[in-house]
Amino acid sequence: MSKLQKQIDKSQSTQEIEQKINTLQISRSIMAQLQNEQQNYIVMIDKSELAQASISKVDEWLQILGDSLKQIATKELRNIIRDTEEYEKALKGEMGAIEQLKALLNVITEIKNKSMDMEFRIVEVQEQFRVLKMYDYTIEEEVQKEVECLMTNWEDLLEFADRKDFEVNDFKKSFSEVTKTEVEAFKVKIVEEYEKYMSHGPGTLSVQLDEGCELLAQSKEQIRRFNRTREENVLAEKLFNLPISKFPELVAMEEMNKKYD
Repeated sequence: MSKLQKQIDKSQSTQEIEQKINTLQISRSIMAQLQNEQQNYIVMIDKSELAQASISKVDEWLQILGDSLKQIATKELRNIIRDTEEYEKALKGEMGAIEQLKALLNVITEIKNKSMDMEFRIVEVQEQFRVLKMYDYTIEEEVQKEVECLMTNWEDLLEFADRKDFEVNDFKKSFSEVTKTEVEAFKVKIVEEYEKYMSHGPGTLSVQLDEGCELLAQSKEQIRRFNRTREENVLAEKLFNLPISKFPELVAMEEMNKKYD
């Protein structure tokens, strides 16, 4: 791999590569117009071999630049197409149980949150292929069509996501009630565990050191499981636009365990 190739691999800037190509194109044009012979007093100097060698080297650099830019652009093109197709497949997935609904709503949220970033990626790829086309590098017709369809395909996906979000409104209302019930039951469970913790936990006066260490380990494991359930409930509340629940007893047990540790 040449030094120029290594430099290009480190730089993802389309503008920088375009500037290098433009500079080399200008240099090549100037060298091609120079006279191959020069009179130096009584000696006629033939510079044709040197000029041709210089032009050949510039052509080599231009090919390296074009190949590298094409490789970078094609790789990102494939990534964008893959991401779009995976999102579309996820939106078309079956939806019946609450876990499937949660997965679908997560995908819809992710698509909307990444929309601006994706549009920037698409514009950059289209700019890279525009530069290649402008400097007469070979672009396969099929690839050019894929580039031209990128933004339209992404906009169609956004529209599809909005339709799916609207279609599951009734499911969201139904499962939001299920989530409310589950959260309330979880709150009751936390309160019961807190009362048990305060009366028979690792910090009670009647507990000896060895027993306290064992109770502390058990409590930490229990709280770890509670926190996993709490995170799932909070995520569900966000998905269904419900108020985010607080669990002060759980926080209090965590803080006391830190002190007992």
